[in-house]
Amino acid sequence: MRIREVDPCGDEALGLLRLAAAEMRALYPELQQPGAPEPGNQPTPPRGVYLIASRGGHALAMGAHRPLDAERTELRRLYVHPEARRQGLARRLLAALEAHARDAGFTQMLLETGNRQLPALRLYEACGYRRIAAFGQHVGDPTSVCFAKPLPLRIARCTAADIAAWLPLRLALWPDAGAAEHRAEMRQQLAEPARQAQWLGWAGETAVGLAEASLRHEYVNGTEGTPVLFLEGLYVAPGWRRQGLARRLVDAVAAWGAAQGCREFASDTPLDNLVSQHLHRALGFAETERVVYFRRLLP
Repeated sequence: MRIREVDPCGDEALGLLRLAAAEMRALYPELQQPGAPEPGNQPTPPRGVYLIASRGGHALAMGAHRPLDAERTELRRLYVHPEARRQGLARRLLAALEAHARDAGFTQMLLETGNRQLPALRLYEACGYRRIAAFGQHVGDPTSVCFAKPLPLRIARCTAADIAAWLPLRLALWPDAGAAEHRAEMRQQLAEPARQAQWLGWAGETAVGLAEASLRHEYVNGTEGTPVLFLEGLYVAPGWRRQGLARRLVDAVAAWGAAQGCREFASDTPLDNLVSQHLHRALGFAETERVVYFRRLLP
């Protein structure tokens, strides 16, 4: 099975669209207007996509998404040929469309289907969509059932090519250091990939979350073994919080540490940073001890 992007005005897309329209006419005969023309497609807009699933050169399924605004896109035209149903094609196409939308920077997928399309209703609910109030052109349509689903952001390990996107997040997390100092530290970390690792959370082409970690072979407060995986920094841009990004970044760190043979994952935070302490507990960390540091100046 091959899934590929196509021209929505091409023969493959329009052929499947005509089959879908015939099924809709049979399901909703009271909504049809005599002599109405066959439906057509508009060209794919920026950040959208139109996909076809084919086997042996035969188009068997289609799906698309079209932007509603900067953060939301609408699932459109999801249809599987009757002879290719119950083979998982709809789920595969839906996953491919969600991945494309996520990588294009969308944070939510909306959709509308009909109240008599019971297999579609079951599919969307099984795939994590939740019913919402009608939106856009579907408002006031008694046959419409609308759904929405948040789209997880992309998590990727940092590379030298990411320094420009990485830097603003570091400046926000550690504002006392200047850009030059941060760049030097980032290059030093990238030069030690077996000991230090970093991940970015991406919304399209924009980095909106950061996690940095290291392997510590010296004693780490509250731990028992070595090496210890240590969370050196965690930051999510204000507009992207409370969407699970911090957890996904920390999960990526944890997976890397486990692959390096670590059995313990440690972190620290200031005593007065109650928000960070709450977040650590929510992410599965347990407090081990509290330490007060002292200093004495020598003559």
